[in-house]
Amino acid sequence: MDWTLAGSVIFTGLTVVFAVLIILMTAIAVMGKIVSSVEGKKPAASAPAAAPVAPAAAPSAVSDTDVAVITAAVAATLGNHDFKILEIKRK
Repeated sequence: MDWTLAGSVIFTGLTVVFAVLIILMTAIAVMGKIVSSVEGKKPAASAPAAAPVAPAAAPSAVSDTDVAVITAAVAATLGNHDFKILEIKRK
């Protein structure tokens, strides 16, 4: 086996890989700057903005099915059944 040829192939391969990675990194950075500059130049709407709509109120109670599923998941994760779920909140 010719070690000079193997070394040159390895060096060429690594050089090409890192050169392409640098080119991709530069292209992504340039596209990010272009997108951020385009988003900053959006024209202002001539019509007044509508009042924000309040999100629909989520039900305050968690259903029994949800509690059962959450309890089963916790039991499977902990590997034991010596625990008590005190509270479940929706975000």
